[in-house]
Amino acid sequence: MPEPQRVHIPEIPRPVQEVGSSHLESTPEFNYSSAERQPEVQPVDLVPMPNVAPAPVAIHQPNDLLVKNIEAAMAEGLEDAFTAMDPATQQKFKQTGEETATAISKLLQQSKIRVKKIVSLLLRWLRIIPKVNPYFLEQQAKIKTDAIVALGHTPRHDA
Repeated sequence: MPEPQRVHIPEIPRPVQEVGSSHLESTPEFNYSSAERQPEVQPVDLVPMPNVAPAPVAIHQPNDLLVKNIEAAMAEGLEDAFTAMDPATQQKFKQTGEETATAISKLLQQSKIRVKKIVSLLLRWLRIIPKVNPYFLEQQAKIKTDAIVALGHTPRHDA
């Protein structure tokens, strides 16, 4: 039978151990006293952050143009009624109109346009005008709704 080949494994040098001492005490890596066993923690100087306000972030709203177009459609034909109002009513009418235009633009961006909701929003806004026939207001709300829905309507291109 052939003799198996022997592989030479080099020996790892080990530290010389003195008589009467343990291996842990003689090895430099493990020679710790009780005071050295706890790691030293160095205090860190905290650097105060300067009181700087964050940079303003420009919020880009893609529907600004849509809101402006809705406001223009809402204001159409109401110039005389607006100038006849007192300043407090004008301010309320203007603020409510801006809120209504924003709400309508959100409704137009949904997949299903709720026309009744748009009519009710416009009626609520138009009722701020004093001394106007309610049937006229309903008629104006419906006319303005048709114009606004036409603004928000995107034609489909079926291929």
